[in-house]
Amino acid sequence: MRYATAWRVRCRAHAAVRARPAPLVGTRIRLAKPLTFADEICHGEFIVVQYVRRGRKRTAYRAPNGRLYRIPNIQTRDYEVIDGPVSGSVAG
Repeated sequence: MRYATAWRVRCRAHAAVRARPAPLVGTRIRLAKPLTFADEICHGEFIVVQYVRRGRKRTAYRAPNGRLYRIPNIQTRDYEVIDGPVSGSVAG
């Protein structure tokens, strides 16, 4: 019984974190903790963009150096919205 109750608590906590909406296209965000990527460059501020690959829209994050990066599970990371989405910024 205790296991089931603890499991339900963990499920609810996980659902609450995942319920946070992902940032919209054109939004400028700042991560609470900058990330180091495979190119060994550390970034903490991004603009949300979309591109089409194999017929599907993909979300990526444009860093100040102009490169696109993927940030998995953005809903679980702490970030703040600096500027809202720019109108007409939906690509693709």
